[in-house]
Amino acid sequence: MSTTLLAVDDSVTMRKVLEITFAGEDYRHLSASSGDAALEIVRRDKPDIVILDISMPGADGYAVCASIKAANPRGFVVLLS
Repeated sequence: MSTTLLAVDDSVTMRKVLEITFAGEDYRHLSASSGDAALEIVRRDKPDIVILDISMPGADGYAVCASIKAANPRGFVVLLS
């Protein structure tokens, strides 16, 4: 069984770097370019790990992290600065 990883960053380049870094059969990779899109994916796919950019337009990483942790307190979130 693979680990589902969600990469959230407004930078296409950074999302691609994370996709390449975690490529392989051990990870199922999802990505989002905004906090709102990330929250939708979290609700739908329930990723095991969320790698989240702190500074994004709209809802920043801190707000998105708080929403994710409220929905799933045991979920893993890594903030990128």
